[in-house]
Amino acid sequence: MDRKWIEKHIEGWTQLYQSMDEQAGFRLDTCASEGALRKTESLAGCSLPNDLREFFLRISSCVELKARIQTSLPASLKIVGDIDFRLSLFGVIQAERFRNEQEKQTKQAVWHNKIGIILTPTHDVIALDKNYHQTHPGVVFIDKATGKCYLLAKDLISFMEIILYIGAWNLKEELFQTLLDSNGINPDCALVNQFYTFFMEQKTIMPQTNQTDKKSNKNISPFMMLCMVFIFCFLIPYVYIQMAKYYDHMLLYASAIFAIVFFIGLIMAWKENSHSISK
Repeated sequence: MDRKWIEKHIEGWTQLYQSMDEQAGFRLDTCASEGALRKTESLAGCSLPNDLREFFLRISSCVELKARIQTSLPASLKIVGDIDFRLSLFGVIQAERFRNEQEKQTKQAVWHNKIGIILTPTHDVIALDKNYHQTHPGVVFIDKATGKCYLLAKDLISFMEIILYIGAWNLKEELFQTLLDSNGINPDCALVNQFYTFFMEQKTIMPQTNQTDKKSNKNISPFMMLCMVFIFCFLIPYVYIQMAKYYDHMLLYASAIFAIVFFIGLIMAWKENSHSISK
């Protein structure tokens, strides 16, 4: 996995989600510096494992994807909910501080020997579990309410690959019964396949819509151009000449009218061109 791979998948899902939520968007920041990592470790109160450090140094300091799609999903996929995923330096500080606080307050072993990397909207924690491996820890989900711990992936890279493959779901405990097996998240489970199929069907509809929009733009733009040519090359000069013959004192007003119409035409042409580009 590299930055281009992440960019390809996160952009692809964003385009699909925008068919349901126009505000859907992603964030892929530049790579972090060593100084930024040291500051993160200082604020989080821990040393980051090699896997996490390499991710922030070589790929991105923040990967984020958000979309409000739950109300548009069919009933069988409502359990997936909205998309709200982020792995970032600030997120690590936030999640690790919360995990550390829970470890001190509850004294539960489930919080021990882990490093929080994502604090979910429901205040559960996705963490790196050093019990699996010190330098390449596994990724686990700690359910705050029940104190249960679920293995999500054998390491951070595998976790990111799976998450972006399935669509950057906002993980929650009620999903795990269908998502997880003994090795963590199963990207080939029935729910993931159903979700993927649904959005591939959406994708086949989107190009037709874009094509219709482009045809519409092609019909409008030439008409606008003909109107502008007629006004600027024939109508305005004719009116100007006729007024100049009989009303010399009206030349100033005619010039003003010409300038106003000219600028209105330019604005309309600019808006039409911008509309065509956005499509």
